[in-house]
Amino acid sequence: MTDRNPASAAPRPHRHHWRRDLVELAALFCAVAVADGIANLVAHGPSGPLLLVASAVALLVTAGFHTWWARRHSHAPPPGAALPSDRPAAAPEAAPTTPATPAVGALWRMRTTVRDEPGSLASLCTALARAQVDILTLQTHPLPEGGTVDEFLLRAPRDLAIADLTRA
Repeated sequence: MTDRNPASAAPRPHRHHWRRDLVELAALFCAVAVADGIANLVAHGPSGPLLLVASAVALLVTAGFHTWWARRHSHAPPPGAALPSDRPAAAPEAAPTTPATPAVGALWRMRTTVRDEPGSLASLCTALARAQVDILTLQTHPLPEGGTVDEFLLRAPRDLAIADLTRA
C-alpha cells in the first residue's frame, strides 16, 4: 500500500457551471447552422432534393446492413469448436506448443520495483520471456525517491508455479 496525501484523497464535489452549458449550446447551434448550410446548398442545386433523399436512403440502408451484420456474425467462435489446447495430446492434428504460440494460460498481476537505470526493465522482460510469460499490459508509477513501481498483467502457462514466476 502506498502512502497517500489525505488532502488529495478526499473526493471533491462536482460543481455544475452555466458556462459549460453555454458552450455546449453554442456548439449545438454551430452544428445545426453547418448542417442547414450544406442542406440548402445541396437542395437548391440541380436535382438537389433527389440527392438529399438518395443520401438519406443510402444512410438508412447502410445502418440497417451494419446492424444485421453485427447481430448475425458473432465475434465468438462457433459452438462446438474446440481450442487446440482442449484436444488430447495424442491427437495427430494437435500442433506442438512453441514459445511463439504459448498454450492458454493463467492471468497474473505482478507489481515490482524497478531501478531507474537503462536495461533494468529489459532484463525483467527477458526473464519473463524465458519462462514463456506474455506481458499483456504494463503501467509504470514513478517513485519520488527514484525508480518506478511497474504493474504487469501477465499470461503465464498454467503449469508455471508461482515461485517460478516470482523468481523470474
